[in-house]
Amino acid sequence: MDFVCFKTQLIIEVHGGHHAFQKEKDLKRTAWLKQEGFQVIRFWNNDVLENIEGVLDSIRDTLNNLSL
Repeated sequence: MDFVCFKTQLIIEVHGGHHAFQKEKDLKRTAWLKQEGFQVIRFWNNDVLENIEGVLDSIRDTLNNLSL
């Protein structure tokens, strides 16, 4: 996890290229986190570096859609 907000139960992960080779592991971990009540959103490194406004919009949209 790169960021976790316990108040909103939101986890944000920023992935580099190595995650392309561990999809199954990531899916299992995400399933477990969802069982624990968390929502996980992921971004690729290049999205954060090249499209930070889009990433922030996505995070805002996710937060606005969470039922707190």
